[in-house]
Amino acid sequence: MFEIRLKSIQILVLSYLGIILCGAVLLMLPWMHRGHLDFLDSLFTSVSAFTCTGLIVKDTSHDFTFWGQFVILALIQIGGFGYMTMLGLLYMFLHKRISNREKNLIRQSMNYPSHSGITSFIKKVLFFVLFIEGLGALILMGYFYFRGFGLLESLWFGIFHSISAFNNAGFSTFSTNLIDFRESVIVNFVISALVIFGGLGYLVLIEVFWFLKTRCNLFSKVKTPKLARLSLHGKIILSYTVFLLLAGLCATLLLEWNNAKSIGNFDFLDKVLSSFFISVNYRTSGFNTIDLSGLSNPSLFLASILMNVGAAPGGTAGGVKITTLAILLAFCIALFRDRPVRIFKRRIAESSIKKAIGLFIIANLSFVFSIFLILYFEPTMRFIYILFEVSSAFATVGVSVGNGGVLSLSANLSPPSQIVIMFLMFMGKMGVLTLWFAFKWRDKKTRIRLQEEKVIV
Repeated sequence: MFEIRLKSIQILVLSYLGIILCGAVLLMLPWMHRGHLDFLDSLFTSVSAFTCTGLIVKDTSHDFTFWGQFVILALIQIGGFGYMTMLGLLYMFLHKRISNREKNLIRQSMNYPSHSGITSFIKKVLFFVLFIEGLGALILMGYFYFRGFGLLESLWFGIFHSISAFNNAGFSTFSTNLIDFRESVIVNFVISALVIFGGLGYLVLIEVFWFLKTRCNLFSKVKTPKLARLSLHGKIILSYTVFLLLAGLCATLLLEWNNAKSIGNFDFLDKVLSSFFISVNYRTSGFNTIDLSGLSNPSLFLASILMNVGAAPGGTAGGVKITTLAILLAFCIALFRDRPVRIFKRRIAESSIKKAIGLFIIANLSFVFSIFLILYFEPTMRFIYILFEVSSAFATVGVSVGNGGVLSLSANLSPPSQIVIMFLMFMGKMGVLTLWFAFKWRDKKTRIRLQEEKVIV
């Protein structure tokens, strides 16, 4: 009997594909949707929800019933929290032991650095997820209720948008997304905060919490035995997140200030509020408060670059990740200054540099090839729109210039192009290198050492 031994990464990929397929089948059930729904649209919706992207080819509000929206929300939560993490929680509730293989799967799905402390880490993640999503849902429910919606309706809208925002999904129960709430400071602030917290990653959230906790106890009677310090990973994520948010805000204000199709006719405060919301959602979430098809070409191009960066590893975001950008920039500086690669006075390991370079090259090759394919399948479509949509899919962002109505541009794409977009969303969720290694054959070990020779560069 031939026994197939799959690596943990391959098991993870197959598990995610199975969940997506189950979600697509559930959405096909008659009581899940209104009107006609073909399997490709159902599959696209399931992929977009599970990967926490937000690109839509069907109106979430009108084309899906409450139960269909519930399935979409469940896919978002499972995708953001991680299938293996939820399985680990189930094992803990049932008082079952988590095997080393399962711990390894959980570690890889959450980008946790080691096996030790994984159970405690899962419990902390659950607490933070429930607390942040619950608080966001409560505030949004109160806002929607005072806006005139019914109590149950407000509760559902609050829960749906809080989970969607924290998991950086961008799905909305409103056909026009959040355009009707463009001037609401509460909606803009709460959604932005949830998106930012989700994009920081679980590791950084927990680290920042303990850092602030110990710092606040500095002058208390009970001294903390060991004062918490932010790790290099945490410093990189926090500093680059602030920098990229401010860069997106300033760039949007500068490029769109007089553009009547976007924010040109808004007053000063609305311009700042809308630009900040746009910058936040470029990070990895598909909410929008203005029609993005009105943005200028330079804004769309810059947005594509920001989206491809993504947010933090180990969170709910896609893209090449902030840490990859930080390492690559530090590598370039070190190359010109002829010194070791360092960030915040810490030397970066050679393995991290190799991984960052490899990820960047493979990601860009996949990105360019995907654009080429869609350009081939859609010869009449504007290049900047395709670039924007591909960037949004690869980085699991979900913003789109639209199809002229309430759907994403993907709704206008042919089936082959939609398949390319789905693959990009899945690759963005799994991670470029993770998906690459899943299909890599194990090389035979050899003790032969090849002769080294320099190549002119």
